[in-house]
Parts: sequence; structure tokens; C-alpha cells
Amino acid sequence: MRHWRYPGGAAVWVVLFAGLAAVVGLPVAAVGLPEPDDWIQLETENFTLFSNAPEEHTREVGRDLEVFRAVLARYLEGAKVESPLPTYVYIFRDDRALQPYKHQVNGAPAEVSGFFAGHPHGNYVAVNGDPSQEPQRIVYHEYLHYFARLNLPDLPLWLNEGLAEYYSTFAIVGDEARVGLPVESHVHWLRREPLLPFEELLAVETSSRAYNEGERRGAFYASAWALVHYLLSDSERYQQLMDFLDRLEAQGELATAFEQAFGAPFATLEREVARYAEGEHFRFIPLDLSSQGAALTVPATTRLRPMTRAAVYFRLGDLLAHTGKDRTTEAARHFHAALDADPQTAQAYAGLGFLKDQAGSYEEALAYYEQALQRGGDDFLIHFLHGWTLLRSLGLNDGFFALDLAERERGVIEQAKQAFERSLKRNPLFAEALAGLGAALTFEPEPSPRAVAVLEKALHALPERVDVAFNLMVVQARRGQMEAARRVLERSIAPQASPEVLSQARDTLRLAQLNAADRLAAAGDLDGAVALVEQILITLEDTAMVREVEAQLAEMRRVRDHNRSAERYNEAVTLANAGRTAEAVAVLEGLLADRPTPELRRAAAGLLAQLRRRLP
Repeated sequence: MRHWRYPGGAAVWVVLFAGLAAVVGLPVAAVGLPEPDDWIQLETENFTLFSNAPEEHTREVGRDLEVFRAVLARYLEGAKVESPLPTYVYIFRDDRALQPYKHQVNGAPAEVSGFFAGHPHGNYVAVNGDPSQEPQRIVYHEYLHYFARLNLPDLPLWLNEGLAEYYSTFAIVGDEARVGLPVESHVHWLRREPLLPFEELLAVETSSRAYNEGERRGAFYASAWALVHYLLSDSERYQQLMDFLDRLEAQGELATAFEQAFGAPFATLEREVARYAEGEHFRFIPLDLSSQGAALTVPATTRLRPMTRAAVYFRLGDLLAHTGKDRTTEAARHFHAALDADPQTAQAYAGLGFLKDQAGSYEEALAYYEQALQRGGDDFLIHFLHGWTLLRSLGLNDGFFALDLAERERGVIEQAKQAFERSLKRNPLFAEALAGLGAALTFEPEPSPRAVAVLEKALHALPERVDVAFNLMVVQARRGQMEAARRVLERSIAPQASPEVLSQARDTLRLAQLNAADRLAAAGDLDGAVALVEQILITLEDTAMVREVEAQLAEMRRVRDHNRSAERYNEAVTLANAGRTAEAVAVLEGLLADRPTPELRRAAAGLLAQLRRRLP
């Protein structure tokens, strides 16, 4: 940790940012179609950049982003930086070019210089590329949101934004990378204005006024940055921050968790952070890039090409389509403009299909996907979307045990399975396609070991996905792997599912257990069937279901006991035929003492009378 002395005296300016949650669900103005002739596409090892900023500036942003990623990979041990999803960076030449693609706040474009939109299909970053707005800083900020989402999901908003601002001033000085240099605009702000009270700061959400309104937004970002910078600069406070997050997750009460973790009320830490922000020295982290002679490995291969009109319209439409369902109309206009420019643009057809899919118009979506495939669309995402919509079109979301499917439905599921397999062939790490393939395999008449393997791999990649865990539990239960299914229920579903979904999962597992008990009974293992139903009965709360299962259990016990009595009767007959009369009499006397069914009791009593007459 080193210190950076703040000189003061620089001009005051504020750069504001927006995350995905601030994008979704807000009213927007119509987007005018841009003039698309001066856009370029730059592909680096890990990023794809679309830009109408100057070429050299675009190359610089791409290079710096690769360096930033490489530094995170080297120095944050165990952190994930690899992603099966593409990361798209849109660099608009200035604010005027970016403005039509911003979300709206109170009827006007948001005061943002960039935003990040995370989506299962990819990561979308859009920034104002005007050099005066420090686009690299904006890109670092927005990429840090993706990095945090990959490694630290569900961070509180103040910490998520504070960390993004902390890393946004990343800089390379010779053989040293510097993390945590001060944000000049925030320092100026805090020397003119007070910190946001921490009780208010820590409670801010994406819907809060403090996150969406100009002056209040500036206070939020400056205060979040200052608090995070201070906590990361002090080893004791850093450990207390970790304790606070654990306590907050466990008990959910903000003030209590804060005071217990930091050993002080909000006001005490506010005074500490205010003094730190007013000082001249800010601690930063120096990272040696030479690492004892081993230079930092940064991919250097890039490919740059001009974009066609159709490609520009598609890519801008794709950005709109993935930043909120309220952008559907504008996105569709861009996709149609791409087709006007080049009717063979397969991805534009897929984009229109995605919009129809989002609206629940599955047949129309499938028609668009078919057109995309007919025009040579061979992208992993097109195949995935085709497969996912095929499954959704069947409306089978609620019926994992309704396996008496029609031939047509089975055919559609097979088509979906093949589409997911094509997607995975083109991108083996695409977790969404693994989840889709697992969902298709869930409907196999007899679930295969492959279904379990695919869903386990998907759940490992998507641990937050309750639907994937649900499907895995179902497949394991249908294969008779009840203990494994219970582990998935308790470890992956229960901690994050809604009460309704959790109840459905428990009922589904019980149904699977009852089906398993029926199969055991049909195979002649009535002892195993009775034991399984007895276990199920203990977990039931619904009175009607309790009565139904008790009746099923009573019938199983009756059949089991009858079969046992019949076996003992047959044993007595065998003994009598072998001349072992006394032993046969003892078996029959024991059988009658256990009160078998009337029919068997009459047969046993008659045989016993005959055998007793044979005894000496």
C-alpha cells in the first residue's frame, strides 16, 4: 500500500454511471436510427469492441481493457476472469451519439457516461468515447461490475458502485500498476459537500432517489467511493467489512449488523471517513508487473474491420434488446433497418425472434429463428435461442412428471436437444445451453446418467439458477438417487428459492419418492416400499395429502403382510409334503396367531387340522 498525495486545485467535474437494474423498466424516448457508415469492429483476445470513435482511440481502449483484465487475473488469486459469454464494448464518439441509447429518468436521458448490462447472452458495456470524459475510466468501472457479478454476486449497491469507482482509476506507470488512485471529482465533491449519512448510503437501492437524481446521485457515488477507499486502506476495517457483510446476510438488520461488525455506530465511521477524504494522502495498491522478471502476459492479437450498415444496425439493436424489455420497439426498428440494408442478415432475424420470444409469441419467434438458420446463421446463440423457444412453446414448465407426452411433443423436445447440442459444439462453455440441454433431457422416459452429468455441470456454472437445481433434483429422484436429490433440494434450492418454489420442490420430491415406492412395490420389494412411504409421511404437512399417503401406506402394509402370510403358508405345505409334520404344524400355529386374512386363515386352519391328526 502506498500513498498518493492529492494536490487539489483541479477543475471540478462529475462522471455518473448506471448499472443494469437502473436500465430495466424505465420509460424511454424513441431512438432515431444513426448514420452507420463510420463504425468499426475491433476484436481482442477477450473483448469485442464496436466503435465510431477514432480508430487509434478504439485500439487504445481495447489494449487497456486487456491489461486491466490481466492484472485482475494475476493479483486477485482465485478470482474468475474467464467467461463463456462474449463481452461487447460499445464506444460512442461523444455523448450525442450515446444519448439515444441511454435509459430515461423523469422523461429525459439519464446523466450517465456509460452503463453495464449483464445478461445470460453476454455482457454489454456502452461508454461515451469522448477523450475529455476519460473513457478508459468508464470502461474500467463498467468491467468491474461484470467482474463483481462473476465473483461476488448480490453485493450491496453502495459496495458494488464503490468498488467500481475504486478500480476505475487503474493506471500503469512503468512496470507498476496502480489500483485505488483517488477519483478527482469525488475528492472535489467531498470538500464542498458532506458525506451522505451512512445509514442512508447503505440503504440505497437502484430505485432510490439518491441513485437516480443528479445532485443526490453525485453524493451517493462520492460517499460510496470514500467509504470503500477507506475500508480497503485499513486492514482492520477491511476485516470488519467482511464481518459486516456476513452479519447482514445472516440477520438482515442493517444498523445492528453495522454496529456489531465495526464496533461503533454509523456516526463514528462517518467522522473517520470524512477526515480521510479531507486529507492530502490516499493509499493506493502498487502491483509489480515485472514479477521478478516475468512480464505481465497481455494478449496482443487484434483484428479490426469496418462494419457494414447492416452490422451496425444489428449491433445497436442488440444493445437495445439486452438492456430492457421497454426497448423492444427501438430494437425492432434497428433489426428491420439491418434487413433493409442486407436481407440476408441472419442475426437480425434472430434478434427479431428474441424480441418475439420475450413477448411470449413463440410461434413467431420460431419462424424468425428458422429464417436465421436458413440464411446461414450458425452462431452458438442462435442455436440456443432456437432450442430454448422450442421447449417454451410446449408449455411444459409445470409438468416434470407428465411424461405421457404425445409423439409431436417428443419430436419438439428432440429438436430442442439437437439445437442445444449444436450450440455447445460451437461454445462448449456456454452454461445456458447446458441448462437447456439438461431441461430437454429431464423429459426422457427413463432419465440417463448423461442427464445427471449435464445438469450437474450446468448447476456448477450457474449456482444461482433454481430452475437448473430443480431439474437436477427431478432427474436424480426419477433415477432413484433420493439422497442426492435431497442434497440438491437442501443445498441449492432451499437457500434461494421463493417459498412457493420451495414448496413445489418439496412436493415434487415427495411425488418422486411415492413413484419410487410404487416401483419398489411392483418389483416385489414391499419392505423397501413401506419404509420409503413411512419416511415421506413424516415430512408431510398438508392434511389431505397425509390422508392420501396414509391410505397408500395401509394398502402397502396389507399387501406386504398378506404376502408374508402366504409365504409362511407355502412354507408349511412344503414341510408337510417333506414329512416334517411337526415343523409344519408349528409354522401354521404361528401364522394363525398373527391373524392373517380370512381366506388364508380358513386355509391354514383346515391344513392344521389335517396335520394334527397325523401327529403321534
